[in-house]
Amino acid sequence: MAEIPRMLWSNERLSRLEKYVHDKNDPQLFKWWAQYLESKGSIDEAKKFYTIAKDNASLARIACIKDDLAEASKIALDSNDPYAAFHVARKYEASGNIQEAIKYYTKSQRLHHAIRLAKTRGMDTEVFNLSLVSPKTIVLQSASYFEDKKQFERAATLYARGGNTRKALKIAETNKLFKLMKTLSESLQETEDPEMLARNAQFMVDNGRYEEAVHLLLNAKNYEEAVELCERNNVPMSEDLANKVITEAGAGVGSEEAKRQINIVTRIARLCKQQGLFNVACQKYTQIGKKAKAMKCLIKQGNLQAIVGYANTAREPQVYILAANYLQNTNLHNNDIKVMSTIVAFYKKAKAYENLATFYENQAQNEIDEYREYKKALGAMTEAIRAIQRAPNAAKTGRQKQLEYRMKLIADFVKAQQLGAKGGNFEEMLKILNSIMDSPDAESAVRVGDVIAQIVEYYYRIKDYKNAYEYIQKMISRGIRINPYLDQQITDTIYTSLGVAQPSDTAGQEGAEEIREEIDPSY
Repeated sequence: MAEIPRMLWSNERLSRLEKYVHDKNDPQLFKWWAQYLESKGSIDEAKKFYTIAKDNASLARIACIKDDLAEASKIALDSNDPYAAFHVARKYEASGNIQEAIKYYTKSQRLHHAIRLAKTRGMDTEVFNLSLVSPKTIVLQSASYFEDKKQFERAATLYARGGNTRKALKIAETNKLFKLMKTLSESLQETEDPEMLARNAQFMVDNGRYEEAVHLLLNAKNYEEAVELCERNNVPMSEDLANKVITEAGAGVGSEEAKRQINIVTRIARLCKQQGLFNVACQKYTQIGKKAKAMKCLIKQGNLQAIVGYANTAREPQVYILAANYLQNTNLHNNDIKVMSTIVAFYKKAKAYENLATFYENQAQNEIDEYREYKKALGAMTEAIRAIQRAPNAAKTGRQKQLEYRMKLIADFVKAQQLGAKGGNFEEMLKILNSIMDSPDAESAVRVGDVIAQIVEYYYRIKDYKNAYEYIQKMISRGIRINPYLDQQITDTIYTSLGVAQPSDTAGQEGAEEIREEIDPSY
């Protein structure tokens, strides 16, 4: 107390003392004066000065003395003052309202009082929840309490929370609390207690809990045993589990340790691939530099964007080839110029010119089979020749000659088409077309049906039905169906003019018969 209030108090000059307190406007003096008034029984006056001093604890205490619990509770809640809440809690406890007493003991941060009351009333949920946020000594006391009551999961959780992990694991193991064992074991480090981790993992295995055992072994960095357990028991893989297999840094390239690490990650990647986790398998293969295997996983997944992106990132010839082969097999390139350009770029980056030649050759065949676009096919064959010319000598000796032969036949047919379209030298046109027909393996380059059909159409236009009929017979003798190549009106006119009975489409009937024989009657 300051010197002046002490002097005024000693001389019993209370009126001047009260005025001094008012004039100084000091919360400590207000509180002191309120305590004096309370000691004299002037409760209402005391409350006024406690209010000015913002002494919520004293205000709550006075409300409790006056049995005004509603007012006391309001003061504690509004002010959030732990001391005020403590007075309210004691009053509720004295009145037998244990639930409210626990509530206000908790607000006052006297958790040991709250837990004490909860225990007396068997309110175990409250005991457990309050213990989780209590100091370690209280946590361990509550753990013992739950152990005595045979609530082993709560006991083990609290023992672990209190720092006695060994006892927590022992309780979990004895009572087969598998999930809790896994959680508790994962909090251990290999250096803390490797024997305990190993024992817990073996316990999980003995009880058929292979997935939990794998997690424990990985936590102990016993990667080989973990992978072996996955392989032997078909443990479901996950990205989280696979990513726990982290190879230690520092192993020299080519060393036994490096080989061991690569073997472990390879086996994890293989498991992921077998279980359809292609993206995870790709990550693991990439981790150990097996980019071609990683690409094969992405191809299994079928994500076009990921395949193209990975190929551009990997920058390895084999990866480029795998990506290009996949894009080619999807047939998207037939309608998407961008995909076609990507295929060409990948083969060129890989210097896989023989593959590139095959791609262009297939493009040419597609233009012929699907669209009868021989001019475009000729352009594709030109690119195929250019590609094969850049291939190694061993690869292009026979291949180039084969492509050049096909290209010549296509070029001849394009020339014949142009001659027929211009209305020019029909004699030259017929000579070229007959030469193509008589060429060995002509069907490998052009559709012979298109060649003969052009001759028939020419004779039809000049009304030479006899020659037209002879070439139709050549189509039939070669087993070529007439309908896909000649309009029905043309064939009707030719047969009617010659008075010849029009035969059925023999080749088509035979094909249909073959199809019928192949179909399983059970369907």
